[in-house]
Amino acid sequence: MSRVIVQRSFGSPSVLEVAEVAVPPSDELAPGEVLIRVAYAGVNPVDIKTRKGGAVAGLFDGFPVTVGWDLAGTVNAVGSEVTDFAIGDRAFGMSRFPQPGRAYAEHVVADATDLVHTPDAVSDEQAAALPLAGLTVWENLVDLAELQATQRIAIMGAGGGTGHLAVQIAHHLGATVTAVASAGKLDWLRSLGADVTVDYRSDDLVTLFADRPFDVVFNASDTTAGTGIAVTRPGGVVIDISETVTDDDRALAARTGVRVEVPSVTRNRVALQTLADLAARGSLVSHISSTFPLADAAAAHAEIEAGHARGKILLQP
Repeated sequence: MSRVIVQRSFGSPSVLEVAEVAVPPSDELAPGEVLIRVAYAGVNPVDIKTRKGGAVAGLFDGFPVTVGWDLAGTVNAVGSEVTDFAIGDRAFGMSRFPQPGRAYAEHVVADATDLVHTPDAVSDEQAAALPLAGLTVWENLVDLAELQATQRIAIMGAGGGTGHLAVQIAHHLGATVTAVASAGKLDWLRSLGADVTVDYRSDDLVTLFADRPFDVVFNASDTTAGTGIAVTRPGGVVIDISETVTDDDRALAARTGVRVEVPSVTRNRVALQTLADLAARGSLVSHISSTFPLADAAAAHAEIEAGHARGKILLQP
């Protein structure tokens, strides 16, 4: 048997409970699938929103449901047509997103194409923290905003699970990085590559940068998108993953010539491999704020909802 976190209704963290299910036999794997023995599962804000009935909850087909998409572990079985993984290989990825990935479990059946090999230099813990947040940053800074080495970027909510990866990736791309976060995280963010740090509680971003607008603003905070728009140059782009963009914000952006994007994330194996390579070289490090036993998934959700985590939160089956 294999333990899994399920919920039988939408609601608070208390709806998350432990259940036991049979481990799928290897001969029942569909072509292209692998069975992963999960070492760590990543916890992301989309998990919390889905647990409440928002985000991608509409793609779940009846209760009980299991949230979670990020995972790292070991291949225990392979289906037919799988040629790039063998039993015993370490692997990580974002399983089936936005369809149910069911990563909060001891065993997960995943599409092999959603996974890449975990580099020898990268722990399972580090790998599990990378996929969804890392892909969100990479796809939207590189593919959508086309961030260049000559440009200036502000990252709001830079101390969180997605924001601290954005700081490192923007630094890797050669941009000048301003990180906006709480005072206690600023020294840490400078160590990750931030050129300028701003305390969101005491510094007025609009006043500070009125004469030096940014080319790109990446908003991973609860700050309204209007703040990012106000400090972006005409022709620049605001990427807002916080879902705080209002009609008034869009009107302001239109008046000032700023492009506003509410990004999505895809199962991008090429980008995931790039993240794995950066992590293997030490250029991308996931800071783990807390690791909870699988049975304490509710406590992990509560910690994210409290809003004070530095980096990522994981579950350990």
